[in-house]
Amino acid sequence: MDGRSPSWQLSCQGGLFTVYFCNLIRTHPLPEITHCLGFGTLWDDFGLLQNPSTDNPLADTHFPGPTAWLAFMLSGGADYSGAKVPVENGGDDGHWRRSVFGDELMISGWVWPYEAPLSIITASSLIDLGYELGGDSVDDYRVPQPAAKPVAAEPPPQCRVIRQPIHVVAEDGRIIRTLE
Repeated sequence: MDGRSPSWQLSCQGGLFTVYFCNLIRTHPLPEITHCLGFGTLWDDFGLLQNPSTDNPLADTHFPGPTAWLAFMLSGGADYSGAKVPVENGGDDGHWRRSVFGDELMISGWVWPYEAPLSIITASSLIDLGYELGGDSVDDYRVPQPAAKPVAAEPPPQCRVIRQPIHVVAEDGRIIRTLE
C-alpha cells in the first residue's frame, strides 16, 4: 500500500478482498464499489468484454452477458443498432457507453454532484459475473430514446478504470491469492 490510497475490504464468499482505490471512493462509493465487484474490471477474465477498444478506439465494444443483454433490451435498448450492451470505447472498456446510456450510474466521466440511477442493466451485469442479487435495489431507468448510433467515443474526461490486482487476504492478513 502506498499510504495515499484508502484500503477497503469486502466480504465475498467467506474471504476478504483488499482493494485500493483512488480518492473517488470517498465521494462516489457506489460506482467504485461496483468496479470492485468486477464491473469493468473483471469482464475480460469472464469472457464478458467483446471487441475491446484498447487497440482500436472505433471498436463497437460490448458486454455480451445474457442477463444484462435481456435487461438492456427490456429497458428500451432494443432499437439500438450496434452490438448490445454497448461499453464505452476509445480505450476505456470499463463503463457503459455514455452516448447510449445517458445518465446511468456506470457511465464514464461524471461530475459532482453525481446522482444517477443504478439500472437493472448494471445489476444484471453483476448477475452475469456470478453474483446473486435480491430485493428491489435498482432505480427507475430507461435507455434514452432514440438510442444513439454507435460512434467512436471521446476519451473519458476524468475517470478511467484502474486495473489493479485484487488481493484475497486470509484472516491473519496474509495475501493468499491475487486476481489480476
